[in-house]
Amino acid sequence: MTYKAVSTSGAVTTMVRNVTVLPKESTTDWTMNDMKAVGYINYTPGYGIMVYTAPATGAKGQRLAHGTSWKISQKAVNANGDTFYKVGTNQWINGKYVTFSPINTITPLKGEVKIVYKKGYGVNLWKSAGTTGGFYTGRKLKHGTSWKTSGKQNGFYKVGKDQWIQGDYASYKSY
Repeated sequence: MTYKAVSTSGAVTTMVRNVTVLPKESTTDWTMNDMKAVGYINYTPGYGIMVYTAPATGAKGQRLAHGTSWKISQKAVNANGDTFYKVGTNQWINGKYVTFSPINTITPLKGEVKIVYKKGYGVNLWKSAGTTGGFYTGRKLKHGTSWKTSGKQNGFYKVGKDQWIQGDYASYKSY
């Protein structure tokens, strides 16, 4: 396409635009292999991953929750190395959120953690055992304070219902 613009003083500017339309990637671009395995969704606690009707296409609006396990019957890989797994009829999930070993579970503890940070400051209190996905509660626990803990997961200590602190800023003492 060519465009011309003329200013009020008569100066002419010409612009040329080239548009290239690429073909849509189809399922024929995927290498499919049968497999039998159990995969675990490894995403963000409290959230899930999208289910597709085919590898990378046709989002169904259905999600599979973090930490759940699914039987996998097929693997699809494209030229870019993207991987999708078939978990049911017309149900495919993105392989970057799948692991083949169980997701870290909560290790039960009986004890307390003491906040070890900077005097006069505190550490963030998280809604789940992880800092991704916006789970910050808006509260902080002050340096030097001690809290009962009932478990540890992914390097975080559980100090209450939906209340977790990063283990890097805590000293644990068992009862």
